[in-house]
Amino acid sequence: MDYFIIRNKKMPWGDYGNTLFRGFLNVMDKNFHDLETPELERTGPYIPEIYIANTRDLVISNRVKNLFEVYGITGIESYREIKKKKIVRLDWENWDQTLEDPKIFPLSGKPENYIIKGKHDEALAEALPSLWNPQVVEQKILKVVSEKKDWENFSHLKLCAIISFDIICSLPRIVVSERLKNVLEANKISSVDFIPIEYE
Repeated sequence: MDYFIIRNKKMPWGDYGNTLFRGFLNVMDKNFHDLETPELERTGPYIPEIYIANTRDLVISNRVKNLFEVYGITGIESYREIKKKKIVRLDWENWDQTLEDPKIFPLSGKPENYIIKGKHDEALAEALPSLWNPQVVEQKILKVVSEKKDWENFSHLKLCAIISFDIICSLPRIVVSERLKNVLEANKISSVDFIPIEYE
């Protein structure tokens, strides 16, 4: 079976686009203790059905969670429901994404201020379907084979262990099977890209 490193789909507008796409997922408190319930701060109502919020933390929709359960996707130990702590109403997904700049810049120009300076919309947050943070099996399956880092195609990384799951967290990347890839593509979920990864 083939395997892939996943990454969020490429966005226009640099850090502005990336911030609008993924927002912020807090999984630790200020003292770096794990939160029992992850807290999401981002724009809405559009939320990608699956995306990487932090280096290793996924956010998935209720629909994706149901698909994973129906198809028996392996490698997920549990699911934590995410608290929608701050949802700022901003319909950026309808902006012209062929333009060099976003339609609206945030206050003071910093990308994070789309969210930090935005107003929480409680009615919108309550109307949105549930979101989940899957707890993915951790396994050392990636090996660095080149000092030259290739963040486009990850050619500096190779698989170095036999994989027995459909999704694995191998810090700092998430690797998925062709089976999981096919499930998402068959259901027209296109918020992540799949980069082929080969064995050493």
